[in-house]
Order: sequence, then structure tokens, then C-alpha cells
Amino acid sequence: MRRTRRAIVLIVVVLLAVSCTLLLREEPQTRPAGRNSVGYGLVLLNEDERVYVLAVSEQSPADLSGLEPGDYITRVNGEPVGTMEALDELLIGSPKAPELTIVRRRQELSLTLSGR
Repeated sequence: MRRTRRAIVLIVVVLLAVSCTLLLREEPQTRPAGRNSVGYGLVLLNEDERVYVLAVSEQSPADLSGLEPGDYITRVNGEPVGTMEALDELLIGSPKAPELTIVRRRQELSLTLSGR
């Protein structure tokens, strides 16, 4: 009987530890890009100080500009991008069609993000 109680207590402790670990684990931030960049037709993932393109809406400005899922955005108009917030600020502040520097399959490319 005593061994059974110890085994149950041990199982409960392990389950609590695993549950706490899972709850405290930081999840990557995923959302459509900020208010103005939503108009470009992008769904982005911000992870490891990179902004990845997860999806591009068909016939959206992002699609027409040549962005593809799997690309990650490194610069907007020459300014570095590491977060979606930084991307939003640079897109909102761009006086003209933003020039994006992206990485696609280890190759750096430049694209102009057409109108909203």
C-alpha cells in the first residue's frame, strides 16, 4: 500500500512538472502583420528574430510582388527587420512602395511591395 502511494505521488509530481514546463514554454508569435501591412495579403511568423512569410493571399500585393511562403524578410528600404512590430513601423513609414530584402532558399533577393 505504501509503495502504491509513493508511485502515485511520483506520477503526480512528474505530471505537474511536465504541465508547468509546457505552460511556461514560449510559443512563437504568429499573426497577420500589423494594421497597414495586412492590406498586403501576408500571414507572418516571428521567430528567432526573423519574420517569416507563412502564407500569401492570392492576387494580393504581396503575391503580385513575388513573395512566397517560406521567404523571410530581412530589410525594408534598407532598414533591418527582426520583429513584426519593426516591419509594421517600416511599412507604415514608407513614403513609396517599400523595397523588401528577403531570403529565399539561402539566396538574398530584392522585391518591391506593390500598392495596398
